[in-house]
Amino acid sequence: MYNKYVLGNKYLELAVVFGLSAPIINYLSEMYPDLTNILIHISGDSTAGKSTASMLAVSTAGNPNQLSDRSLMRKWSGTENSITALLENISGIPIVFDELSSFKGENLTSLAYTLTDGVGKARAKIDGSLSEPKRWNTVILSNGEASILTKSNNNTGIKARVFEFFKYYMD
Repeated sequence: MYNKYVLGNKYLELAVVFGLSAPIINYLSEMYPDLTNILIHISGDSTAGKSTASMLAVSTAGNPNQLSDRSLMRKWSGTENSITALLENISGIPIVFDELSSFKGENLTSLAYTLTDGVGKARAKIDGSLSEPKRWNTVILSNGEASILTKSNNNTGIKARVFEFFKYYMD
């Protein structure tokens, strides 16, 4: 399949690299604890192949079928808490959040920081002591017609944490 459909198409080849980067990031984070998650956003016109490329990326590790509750292909339409909960305890497996325009949360900038930091919210136990926060270490892919930098506050911190590929077209 790779030789027939992917090889020679630089966009699809790059999507495979994105997917295969997740276990490498996880491995390297053992030696370099300051290495954070990578958030990659693919933007472009409708029907340009962003979702298809994203599905190919996560198919390197699991199910890209959006209809499955076990899919690695998710929607941005969840709450900020549900989006971070999907990532909890994921290590070395890529995940996609599809169609940024469906994000209805309050603060995309704050969420982008949380996603790349790889640490969930601090939570208290019933006795008032703190629970160990949930963590993740992976490559997070995002896509949509809009720029994630434009939808966030477009500040320097976001620019340092997010790789954005504009006008992603499959030939």
